Amino acid sequence: MAAELLKDGRTYVPDLYSQKKGRTFAAYLLLDVSDGRANFSLEFPKKKGKKA
Repeated sequence: MAAELLKDGRTYVPDLYSQKKGRTFAAYLLLDVSDGRANFSLEFPKKKGKKA
């Protein structure tokens, strides 16, 4: 996952843990480097069958 994150700037993580909710979830981990600083964020996959 680390190699993919560095190469593509994003990687899929199927089992992130939320301490607040006490359960796991899946999301993409995004890496953005600007001004020599790394910024990380999460992007959640769209759920099938749900309308916005």
